[in-house]
Amino acid sequence: MPSEAPTNIVTTPAKEDQNQSPPGRKISSEKGHHKEKRFGCSKCGRSFSRVYDLKVHNDSVHPETRPFSCPKCNKSFALKRSLNYHITIHSNERPYKCGVCGSSFKSPDTLKQHRAIHSNERPYECGECESSFKTPKTLK
Repeated sequence: MPSEAPTNIVTTPAKEDQNQSPPGRKISSEKGHHKEKRFGCSKCGRSFSRVYDLKVHNDSVHPETRPFSCPKCNKSFALKRSLNYHITIHSNERPYKCGVCGSSFKSPDTLKQHRAIHSNERPYECGECESSFKTPKTLK
C-alpha cells in the first residue's frame, strides 16, 4: 500500500519570493546596494526591489482611506505618524539640533541632509566630469 505524502513539508520559497521580508529584517543581495527594482506601482510608476516595500508604499501613499486629518489645513493621511510628521510644518518648533554647529531643524531628515556639510565625504559623483559633491542636490 503506497504511503501518503506528508502534509507538513516546508518548501524553500522561489527566487522571486526571497526578496520579501518583514520589517526590520534585511536580506543580503549579490548585487549589493543596487538591487534590481522589479516591482512597480501601478498608480505612480515608482519601483521597488521587494514586494513588501511596494505594499508599504501602496498602504501609505495610495491608501483606500485617509482617516487622519490635519486640524490646521485639513490635509488627510492614512497613517497617524504621517499626520504627526506633517503637523511640524505648521509649527515654528525645530527640535532636531546639529551637534556640530547648533543649527536646528523641523525634521530628522533635514538634519541628516544638513550634517553632510560638516563632512569631507563627497559621495555624489557627476557622470559627465570628474566633480563630486556632498549632497545629491548640489550634484544637479
